[in-house]
Amino acid sequence: MPKDHQPGKYLIAYLEGSETNGLVVLDFHGLSTDSLDVFKFVKSHPSIKVVVVDSLPFDDNVKKFGREEVLQNRGILEVFNG
Repeated sequence: MPKDHQPGKYLIAYLEGSETNGLVVLDFHGLSTDSLDVFKFVKSHPSIKVVVVDSLPFDDNVKKFGREEVLQNRGILEVFNG
């Protein structure tokens, strides 16, 4: 693996180079275990219009967070804390 390998580098480049994206993760902790980190990530990447958490394999549930909903009510991200 190259010395400068950064797992999220290509995702960040993609998000910065496109206008509209949806981010899909498996389980809440698949993205982060800190709701503030999730908030900052969505806020700093305007192309993210929705975050979808697919936890069907674990609890038969899918949760969707719209960008505006996240920016207006950071508290909805508390489910990421863990």
